[in-house]
Formats: sequence, structure tokens, C-alpha cells
Amino acid sequence: MGNMPDGVSESPRKASILAVFWVLLLLSFLAAVFGLLSFAVRDVEPPDDEDLILESPAVPDRLNGYQHLIDVQPITDQWSLDARERVEELNAGPNPDIASAREMLRQGREILEAFRLCCSKPRFQVPDGQWLSNSSLSSLAALASLQATVLLRDGEGEEAFDLAMDIIQLGDRIQRDGKDWEWMVGCSLKRGGYSRLQALLWDCHLGADRLAAFADELSRFTDAGKVFEECNRRKYSESIRLIDQVWGGEKHVSWITGTCNAVARFPLASKLLLKPNRTKEKLAADCRRRIRNSGLSYMEMDLAAGVDRPDKPWWANITNHVGEMVDYPLSHHWLSSLCESRFLADGTRLLFALRAFQSSRGRFPHDLGELVPEFINEVPADPFDGREIRYCPEAEIIYSVGEDLIDSGGNVGARDWREPTIHFGFRTGLGPRA
Repeated sequence: MGNMPDGVSESPRKASILAVFWVLLLLSFLAAVFGLLSFAVRDVEPPDDEDLILESPAVPDRLNGYQHLIDVQPITDQWSLDARERVEELNAGPNPDIASAREMLRQGREILEAFRLCCSKPRFQVPDGQWLSNSSLSSLAALASLQATVLLRDGEGEEAFDLAMDIIQLGDRIQRDGKDWEWMVGCSLKRGGYSRLQALLWDCHLGADRLAAFADELSRFTDAGKVFEECNRRKYSESIRLIDQVWGGEKHVSWITGTCNAVARFPLASKLLLKPNRTKEKLAADCRRRIRNSGLSYMEMDLAAGVDRPDKPWWANITNHVGEMVDYPLSHHWLSSLCESRFLADGTRLLFALRAFQSSRGRFPHDLGELVPEFINEVPADPFDGREIRYCPEAEIIYSVGEDLIDSGGNVGARDWREPTIHFGFRTGLGPRA
């Protein structure tokens, strides 16, 4: 068979090269048009946001409990999964094996000391650029909770309640000096503290006056809406500071997008696809809606403010693509957590009032109105629908309607946070009912 002419063999190769050339030329043209369109859209004036700015000066180490968490983190990181699960198991039951509990406390004595040191400081601020380890804090709080149970069994009721209060107070400090992530970590910590207080009431021997005093002390933690507002303002202040740094070339655009999106990582994306003032305007509107929500019941909240950012393609928002990608995660889930936090604070305070009433009268009240004003100033409102917290003495529960706003009678057999429920069943000196 003879060789084919050179022209025949080179023709497909030339066609391929020409095709690649034209594709590259078309892509370059589209990129240029895209850039011109982005530049052509003018940015807006800077938003009037002075009411939202809340800068947080650095807390000195001598006042900051965070440093003690860092010091103990290598120890908590080595705390085995089996040990963590064993502590959780001991905390979960109403009648834990005290010998096993003492052994776990002995193994975790350095962690308990770090918890004590964290609580001894008046502030808890995570420095810029560092991350709060929820697992380390959980280990501290779980061991402290277990120690409270052992103290109660040893007849040290006051110390047991004080230790559970320390867990709640530490969570509160983390929230008061924090932003979005710290808010959720603080919620988790406080939930554990409230659960331990509720469990201690099963077997406590404190008098009605002392129980009422603890209920008054819990009222310090009922301003969750104010703390939530401050967390939002700190998050907003951090976000606009990062936007300015990205726009000024001090930081890469990925610092504000929180994503590995290829367009966002394009070297000139901060100039081509980011309108800083439009972005600040959007964040300011979101922040103000959340602040308005912080004082409302869940039923009254503007939940449109809490919808997670949609994942739009770049061409769907050509005027401010990077700005629309800015991660601002205080969604409706966070608003629900705010309501749960309120319920736990008010519900636990109500539980103390119920326990004081029972200690004084030898019975449970027929309705919560009997507690007013001797044992509590007023019956707290359900933070989900604004009506009074529900009380069912037959089932021995107080509960909230939860996110669905439907009263299903509470969760008698389980603790399901879709309808937050607090169980009780204490009798003076006799421990839990069978």
C-alpha cells in the first residue's frame, strides 16, 4: 500500500488546531465581556451601618479563659473515644455507677483543673484567626457535669449546683465575647449545664428558700436575645472588615467566600466580581432582620432572613457574584437555637420553682399560676409561639410546641428537640419516681 499524500494527513491536524484556537478565542472574548460588564455596574454608596458595628478589643490573657483551654487541648485530644463515651454514659443515667464515675474523674483530673481555671476568668474570647474547639470544651463540661453528680451523692448539694451553674456561665461568657460559631458552642455548653441542673433536682435536699435563690440566679441567663444580637453585630463587623481587606489586596478573596469555587479563586475575582458596598448593604439588611427577630417569638420571626444563601451559578448574579457568596450562616436554624436557649433558661428556672413549691407544699401545683408570685414572678412564655410554657402534671413534664408550632402534648418518652420537653418527677428525699 502506498503512502498517503502529505496534504491529506495534515488536514485533520490543522483543523484541530484551528478548532482549539477558536475555542480559546471565544473563551477569551466571553471573559473580556464578563469583566467589562462587571466593571460597568457601578457600586452603591457605603451603607449607614454605625448601629451595627461592634468591635471587640482583645481581652488580656490574665482575664481570658480561652488560654486555659489551649493549654489543656493536647490532653483532651488524647482523651480516648472510649473514655468520652463512658463519661457520656455515666452522665445520661439517673443513677450512675459512682465507683466508675470516681475513676473517670481521677483520669480526667487535669481536664477538670482546666475547667476550673476557665471558669475563674471573667471573660472568654477566641483571638482573631483562631478556632474554638468544641470537642475540648465538651470534654471539660462532661467531666464537670459528672463531678457535680458525685458531689451530690456525697452530700455536697450546694457545690454540685454551683458546678452545674459554672457550666452554664462558661457557655454564656463564650457567647457574650463571640460571633456565630461561638454562639452555637455556647448553646451546646449551656444545654449540658441545664440538663445537669435538671437531673440534680431529682435527688436534692435543698430547702425551698435555697431553691428559689438558684431560680433567681438563673434569671441572669434569660437575656439570650440580647446576646444573640451582639453575636450578629460582631459577625457583621468581622465580615465588613474582611471585605475591606480583600478589596485592598491584603487578603485572598476566599477569606470572605468560605468556598473553593473556581470563579471565586480567580486571581482578579475581588476586582471583577466583588462590589464591596453592595455586599455590605446586603449583610447589613440581613443583620438588622436577625436583630429584630431576636426579640420575637419563633412564630413572629421573619424567617426569610434566615434562609441559607442559595448556590447560584456565576452568570445568575454577574454584578456581584463574590459578594453574594459571602458566608453569613446565622440561618433559621440559628433562630430556632435561640428559641431553644430561651426555653431551656426559662424552663429550668420554672423547674426550680416547681421543686420549691413541692418542697413547701408536698405536692405539685395544679397549674403554673399557683407558682406566682411566691415562687416565680410570672409564668414564662413559650419562645416558639408566645403563649405560656405548657405544663402537664400528669405526665410530669413542661414543654414547648417547638418549630412546627403544633402542641402535640410534649415528648413524654424521649427528649426530642423538635418539641423541647423537660421531665420532672422528684419527691423530697426519695429520688426519682419509679
